[in-house]
Amino acid sequence: MSAANSASVNGADVDEANPLEQSTITMLDVLEEEKELEEEYAAVLGGSDEKECTYAKGAIQRQALYSCLTCCPEARDDPKKSAGVCLACSYKCHENHELIELYTRRNFRCDCPTLEKRCALNPQLEAMQPKNENNLYNHNFQGVYCKCKRPYPDPERTTEETMLQCVICEDWFHLQHMQAPEGSDKLSNACSEMICDCCMERHEFLRDYSALALQPAAAAKESEIEEVNVVDSQPTKNEQQSEQQSEQPAEKRLKLSDDACRRPKSSKEHKGESPSKRF
Repeated sequence: MSAANSASVNGADVDEANPLEQSTITMLDVLEEEKELEEEYAAVLGGSDEKECTYAKGAIQRQALYSCLTCCPEARDDPKKSAGVCLACSYKCHENHELIELYTRRNFRCDCPTLEKRCALNPQLEAMQPKNENNLYNHNFQGVYCKCKRPYPDPERTTEETMLQCVICEDWFHLQHMQAPEGSDKLSNACSEMICDCCMERHEFLRDYSALALQPAAAAKESEIEEVNVVDSQPTKNEQQSEQQSEQPAEKRLKLSDDACRRPKSSKEHKGESPSKRF
């Protein structure tokens, strides 16, 4: 085998080894992936307990909820007849049922003990409990979202869809189905909280806080440039004073005397050693 052929073979071996080197996973990569999964788990489940029913705790500030259409088939036509169950009950009492994932909800009490089927996680309750009157239900409990009232993910949709949750009504919306300002799609990843246009119309006082809303990046840059131009156009105090002094006639300026321009004499005589005595 010639030297050229051996070099080409060695080069091929290196090329074959490169994909293996690129596919290696470091411990740092594993830890970062676990951190992302934990954050996603916390966002979806809200730190809910998967073994203990939350009914005894009353209305939870925020917890993961599931709508059971098997126990409440009439909810398909009337969302007010829905029932939301906590994470633990979804595992223990509603296994293999038709469940609608609602992600997290505020101020909601588990409805499992209020259903005809006895809650397995509350054996101390001998009878079916009364309906939780303070719970709020909407069309999300039917498995549809937004103004378009389509399921998520939509089986008829061929493109990727992004939905944002309103912090007031807690419904999920497509940006294209809201009265959102132009360029809002660029802010979907930067938004931490969103209020839908329906809630803005329902609660007029929210319009007083419209100035706190995020602006599209292009508009924000333009406003920053305008502010910089305004600041640059305004003269500083030093510039104003210099302009005022320049406008005054020369004869009105005080003329320093010869003595004032001279360097003051030292009050003490310098007693340093002469160069001959330093060495």
